[in-house]
Amino acid sequence: MRLTAEYRKIGPLVVAYLRGAILFGDEVDVIGRQVSAIAGDSRDVLLHLGGLKELRPGDLGTLWLKYVQAVASGWKIKLCDLTIEAQRLLYEAGIERAFVIYATEQEALAASNLPFSAFSHPGESSTATSL
Repeated sequence: MRLTAEYRKIGPLVVAYLRGAILFGDEVDVIGRQVSAIAGDSRDVLLHLGGLKELRPGDLGTLWLKYVQAVASGWKIKLCDLTIEAQRLLYEAGIERAFVIYATEQEALAASNLPFSAFSHPGESSTATSL
């Protein structure tokens, strides 16, 4: 199953819903470019990983590298809805403390301190992409 991504912008926050499996490192680059295009001036991203069907150690390494590069460029990246497998891999790699991780999307949105108006904005955008 190929990786698909759907994006939703809530105020300055871009939520990226990832589904399927990361099969090639290039897919992570594509997601990065798409998030950048949607984010505009914002640098705040929530990666919703609940739809990942498979995450291998090599995939985690690719995500980790891109995460480090993004943070060094000023991005704030948070994770939510991790599968048990993704949680296990993060802990085994010893990198779980580097990420801000939320159990659910609702928990992450509540912690983002977005004003209520951000959730009801009529200009809210959503984009789906198959990679």
